[in-house]
Amino acid sequence: MFLAKTTTTATTSTTTTASTTTSTTTTTTTTSTTTTTTATST
Repeated sequence: MFLAKTTTTATTSTTTTASTTTSTTTTTTTTSTTTTTTATST
Protein backbone atom coordinates (compact mmCIF):
# COMPACT_ATOMS: atom_id res chain seq x y z
CA MET A 1 0.00 0.00 0.00
CA PHE A 2 1.29 3.44 -0.89
CA LEU A 3 0.38 6.58 1.02
CA ALA A 4 1.30 10.05 -0.16
CA LYS A 5 0.61 13.38 1.46
CA THR A 6 1.30 16.72 -0.20
CA THR A 7 1.01 20.04 1.56
CA THR A 8 1.36 23.33 -0.28
CA THR A 9 1.44 26.69 1.44
CA ALA A 10 1.56 29.94 -0.49
CA THR A 11 1.83 33.40 1.01
CA THR A 12 1.74 36.61 -0.97
CA SER A 13 2.28 40.00 0.59
CA THR A 14 2.04 43.28 -1.30
CA THR A 15 2.84 46.64 0.23
CA THR A 16 2.37 49.89 -1.64
CA THR A 17 3.53 53.24 -0.29
CA ALA A 18 2.65 56.41 -2.16
CA SER A 19 3.81 59.94 -1.38
CA THR A 20 2.16 62.82 -3.23
CA THR A 21 4.74 65.38 -2.12
CA THR A 22 7.63 63.66 -3.87
CA SER A 23 5.59 61.78 -6.50
CA THR A 24 7.29 58.54 -5.51
CA THR A 25 5.55 55.20 -5.44
CA THR A 26 7.19 52.16 -3.93
CA THR A 27 5.73 48.70 -4.43
CA THR A 28 7.11 45.62 -2.75
CA THR A 29 5.80 42.15 -3.55
CA THR A 30 6.96 39.06 -1.73
CA THR A 31 5.80 35.58 -2.66
CA SER A 32 6.75 32.50 -0.70
CA THR A 33 5.69 29.00 -1.71
CA THR A 34 6.52 25.90 0.27
CA THR A 35 5.67 22.41 -0.94
CA THR A 36 6.22 19.38 1.25
CA THR A 37 5.62 15.84 0.03
CA THR A 38 5.78 12.87 2.35
CA ALA A 39 5.51 9.36 0.94
CA THR A 40 5.14 6.24 3.03
CA SER A 41 5.21 2.75 1.61
CA THR A 42 3.69 0.02 3.72
